Amino acid sequence: MPKSAISTYGFINARLRARLGLLLTEEKYNQLISAPTLEEMLSYLRDTPYEILERVYRDTGDIKLAELELFKKEIAIFGDILKSVTDKAHEIVKSLMMKYEVENLKNLLRIFFSRTVKNQNVENLILYIYRERIVHDIDVDSIVNADSLATVLDALKKTPYQKTVEEEWPVVQEKGTVFFLEVKLDHLYYKNLLNMSGILNQRDRYIFNRLIGVEIDIQNIDLITRLFGVYGVKEKFLREILIPGGHRINISKMGSISSSEDISEILKGTLPGSMIDVKDFDFSDKRDIIRGLELIEAMLEEMMLKEAKKALAGYPFSIGVILGYYVIKTRELRKLRAIMNAKVYGISPDALKRSL
Repeated sequence: MPKSAISTYGFINARLRARLGLLLTEEKYNQLISAPTLEEMLSYLRDTPYEILERVYRDTGDIKLAELELFKKEIAIFGDILKSVTDKAHEIVKSLMMKYEVENLKNLLRIFFSRTVKNQNVENLILYIYRERIVHDIDVDSIVNADSLATVLDALKKTPYQKTVEEEWPVVQEKGTVFFLEVKLDHLYYKNLLNMSGILNQRDRYIFNRLIGVEIDIQNIDLITRLFGVYGVKEKFLREILIPGGHRINISKMGSISSSEDISEILKGTLPGSMIDVKDFDFSDKRDIIRGLELIEAMLEEMMLKEAKKALAGYPFSIGVILGYYVIKTRELRKLRAIMNAKVYGISPDALKRSL
């Protein structure tokens, strides 16, 4: 007999709403941003859920180990949620957690590529690998020490990633980059995630598709920005990399792009007219395009945050409370990571505030 919405979401709803009270405040963000050094910035995390970052950096002096600790914490947060839900909610959270598994796998494949294709020393990279199980059984040490693709594929035999890695590895060798393989792994993740909407009721499916759709839009804008910076406007590459299922961006139109003017026209229709000044998207050179793409990404981030808050404020016994918390918490973790790196690279507080 199917469980009621109250029995599925009641307990986790109460837990997540309590956790919302532990989010970093705007005052705390301003304190972190204004800190003149990384050491001082991390000291401001004492008495917050992130105080371990200050301890790790103080003991090691290694910012990458602090970032690894943040990654571990992020996985632990959503792993704890996974243990607290059952039924459909459990399957949704498990699918969301595949994002961390994909990111970790990308790091493993970069190490394998650097060592076996580029003949580079990777000892300094191995220290920063996450080795615990996330969703599937992956033999991390086998991939890190692999001398052949066959060994890597064997290490992935209990996962949905094996086929993608096997099919895309010739492209890696041909192009001399793992970029396109990483994109295909993102495609696999979002395809699986969107397929999960089929197990939800109509109300939950609407919330789910809208929030995940905006996240895909953001990913696609980021991909276009990265691709444009490396290859320029390439119709073929755009068709290969853009992720289906976005809420605002029509990727079928993107397949016909052949110039910066095409990007301009398509991106003008990405957001509601009330949110943009179309003059901002009359691109004439590369800097204009990058500026416009970054502006749209920031607007989509704000749109996603509003959708998340709306989901949290809505019917309490729905997938909305989990997705709303997921969006808000991952946003906090991204901002914290960005602030840490800004302190490492000496970015001014004003420039950092604008980028956030």
